[in-house]
Amino acid sequence: MRDRGLSWKSDSAVYRGQEVVLWSALAAANYNYVMEWTFRDDGIILGRVGATSHNLPGREMETHVHNPIWRLDVDLNGFPNDSVSLGTHTENFPGNTATDTEVLIPREGGRVWNPRSFNSLDVSDKFLVNGRIDKTSYQLIPLPTGGLAQHQEPFTKNDFWVTLYNGAEMSAKDLFSYITPPQPVADTDVVLWYRGSVHHHPRDEDGEIINGSWHGVALIMWTGFMFKPHNLFDRTPFY
Repeated sequence: MRDRGLSWKSDSAVYRGQEVVLWSALAAANYNYVMEWTFRDDGIILGRVGATSHNLPGREMETHVHNPIWRLDVDLNGFPNDSVSLGTHTENFPGNTATDTEVLIPREGGRVWNPRSFNSLDVSDKFLVNGRIDKTSYQLIPLPTGGLAQHQEPFTKNDFWVTLYNGAEMSAKDLFSYITPPQPVADTDVVLWYRGSVHHHPRDEDGEIINGSWHGVALIMWTGFMFKPHNLFDRTPFY
């Protein structure tokens, strides 16, 4: 458990938040991947992965990209009756107004994240409301570090994916086969997929060559996402 800093501040009035962090490390090839889950007192869940360790011998200064992919089996109020909408913020020109929309995603498929539109995947349950009878949802919001890579593999062409739950569907590289043909995903059991990217452009800060040998490590770099509640609480518990 740790202090997470300011929750809000209004002049001399201040409220600080707390969070619980669970993490582990996966050794894969020449890298360690630090997998971290953070549970905050405001209902937000953070998922992130950090890439670190030694670069390949003889290729220590090679630029490369890491692409962690999360498969999120979201069950609000139980596994049935969940739907996913694409959240979009649109600036209206000319003028100084904007519009926020949530458009239902009716069938399995992928979406490209547009940071200028503040795209999110918004998950809701058909029957779940808070004490004010306002619909409760959770928003999957990317927290990229610089950008999201696209490679030659078809499953990397989209940043978001929505699939119908299938316990045997666990491999991101097979996403296109999972959605062929696309099945309905409204008011059912849904799974979200999100792909983050870490662009590692090695620096002198990562190490140096001494007597013909590399001495150093790739300093940890992070990417991840936020899962943010919307109308989860009946009222603010922080004021």
